[in-house]
Amino acid sequence: MRTMRPTISSRRLPRGVSLIELLMAMGGVSLVITSSAMLLHGVMRAQSESRRFFDDERTSARLARQWRLCGETGEVTRILRQLQTIRLGSIHLKNEGLQILQQITKVPADLNAQLAKLKLLHLFAAPPAWAKNAEPTQP
Repeated sequence: MRTMRPTISSRRLPRGVSLIELLMAMGGVSLVITSSAMLLHGVMRAQSESRRFFDDERTSARLARQWRLCGETGEVTRILRQLQTIRLGSIHLKNEGLQILQQITKVPADLNAQLAKLKLLHLFAAPPAWAKNAEPTQP
């Protein structure tokens, strides 16, 4: 006599998953989420850096256009590097309770002529307000 095999519909389906299967699924999902987060971070960082680069280029072009009107033909970044060599210095002297504060700014002659040409000399005529109010540092 022939024995009857249970049909697919009458088979009992498993009610749950094993712990190993659950851990494997959670590991796979966390791997996908981590990879996605790293990809998004890279894309957002690249976008931020490119925006900063183009902002700098736009500002540099605007400054170059303004300086061309003053007759300057040099490269903006080179001129800005030269102007950054100008440093603000100060001497602090104390004499019997009287404090004498002297601001010193040494501007080389060639940069002085360039500042005059670019109409920036008035910026170096006196120290800025933040430098006047700065407390002297103790050596």
